[in-house]
Amino acid sequence: MTQGLSIAASSIAAETTAIDTIAQNVANAQTPGYVAETPVLTTVPGPGGTGSGDGVEVSTISQATNAILSTNTWQAQGALSSVSALQQTLRSAETLFPISAQSQTTSVTSGSNISEELSAFWNSWDSIAQSPSASAPRIQTIDSAQSLVVSLRQAASQLTEITSNVNAELSDQISQVNTLLGKVASLNQAITQSVNPGNANELEDQLRQVVGTLAQLSGVSARLQADGTATVSIGGVTVVQDATAVSLTLAKQGTPPSNAIVLATSPTVEVPATTGSVAGLLSAVNRYLPAYRAELDAVATTLKNDVNAQLAKGYTATGTSGATHPLFVGTGASGLSVAGPVVADPTLLAASGTPTPSAAVNNGANAQAMAELATSPTGPDATYRTLVQNIGTDTQSANNQLAAATAVATQAKTALQAVSGVDITEQMTQLLTDQQNFEASAKLVSIVSATVQSLEQAIA
Repeated sequence: MTQGLSIAASSIAAETTAIDTIAQNVANAQTPGYVAETPVLTTVPGPGGTGSGDGVEVSTISQATNAILSTNTWQAQGALSSVSALQQTLRSAETLFPISAQSQTTSVTSGSNISEELSAFWNSWDSIAQSPSASAPRIQTIDSAQSLVVSLRQAASQLTEITSNVNAELSDQISQVNTLLGKVASLNQAITQSVNPGNANELEDQLRQVVGTLAQLSGVSARLQADGTATVSIGGVTVVQDATAVSLTLAKQGTPPSNAIVLATSPTVEVPATTGSVAGLLSAVNRYLPAYRAELDAVATTLKNDVNAQLAKGYTATGTSGATHPLFVGTGASGLSVAGPVVADPTLLAASGTPTPSAAVNNGANAQAMAELATSPTGPDATYRTLVQNIGTDTQSANNQLAAATAVATQAKTALQAVSGVDITEQMTQLLTDQQNFEASAKLVSIVSATVQSLEQAIA
């Protein structure tokens, strides 16, 4: 009789744990990172090794984890975050360089329209060609040149600002990564020291959540150990092992130097981040933004060289060679300016094609040649279109990659959720089974108790 009561009592305890586990699963069904739990029941050996059992007990609370699907999800999230960070940066750069007010590929709400200002600049030379002796067209040309210079400088400044913002975001994300790496190390230590299976499971849920965030930031690779801890690496470089984490920092590496993540150790070790938002930002600041700045500088350089070279072929109204009065001076988009002497005296613009003073006043041949530079296949307009087209191509490529990465990440998350997530229908079905088992065990206790009472009455 005593053994029967012991068996029933153990069953009641086990089913109570099972029901409590279901309640916890249902309560955390929408909790990010939560993994469905199931109590593992084992037979309690009977006394004396007779082979008969002495009830049932909960040996552990298992989690519906899948290392392969978890890894796939982390990798997919890292790839998505990387291309998303890059795409956002490229879109910011794209808004700086519209082709025209009617362009449907770029926005004109940000930045100046260099394309239209180039057009206005060349048109002003055509006006000079039509009226070489008039002062208004020459003043308009100077104004157009100054507006163009301001726009080029503004675009260069805005590119610099975008680069600074990306670098600031990189620093912030590296700080977040370091904090999370330290948290992984702390959780590893807490998991190894935990003696409560339920508490260990909760810690492991937190660990997977932190690793998932790290994957989005820096594309970590996590190797889950049998004891529930995780060894974390980035690009093959171990950054967390057991309860020890190594901090990361930004540094200049290579020739020419570029931003890189390195271990904060001596000597430093480069950490090749290939996925995660950090990788996307590194790609933007190391590859794309410098390329756009170089192409913008090429627009300014081409403008300066082509215009000054054409002026050198012409003459002022007094017959002076245009080589002595360049229109543009300075270097690059940020350093370009309109020459002071020409601003002060627009008659110094070498619009004439002849050096004879009496004829030069009314000759606009060189001004007409200048206006025709607008269609030059190697001129500043063509160089600017190349810049805009390259940014557009890069942005469209990033958009396509983002769509593909989003689909892959969604698929990976769905596959993992199907295995480790909480299925409410399944939980409710199991709850009915556990309640029936609980009631059966309680009934057994009632029967045994009644039997004992009957025996006691019979003996008495």
